[in-house]
Amino acid sequence: MFYIAAQVGKTALNRMTSRGTSTAFARRARKETMPVKKMLIALIAGSLFAVLVTACSVKEASPVVTPTVHMGALGFIQNSITLRKGEMLDLVDDSISPHQIENGSWVNGVAKPAIEPGTPRVDQVFNGYDSAQIGPFSAAGTFHFYCVIHEMMNLTVHVS
Repeated sequence: MFYIAAQVGKTALNRMTSRGTSTAFARRARKETMPVKKMLIALIAGSLFAVLVTACSVKEASPVVTPTVHMGALGFIQNSITLRKGEMLDLVDDSISPHQIENGSWVNGVAKPAIEPGTPRVDQVFNGYDSAQIGPFSAAGTFHFYCVIHEMMNLTVHVS
């Protein structure tokens, strides 16, 4: 009988030990996987945050502003403009009146066609309510343009 009691006790002890070992092993395994899970969650959250910050910080490209001169029915709204080397110039016809812009100027009521050195060649017809670009102005200097149709319609472009 002692032998049977010893066997029963041994079996019970084995069960307790194996349960204890299993429980301890499970606890240890959970403790080891918790930091991995936390790191994985932190990595995912950090990645999402980085994507969010990057997406929200995209700035719109600033628009390129081309210098502009407007024309009325009988003349340029402004008679002169200053540009930097390499810039283009927008001419905008704000009226129904046609214009033909060329290199040169009106002097004492007489049209004087002239192309100054370094100026872009211009022979631009406007039919009313339209626009065109002239240039680029690649050289520094003072350049003159006029409307062949409208006497005394002069534009001076200063390029620095």
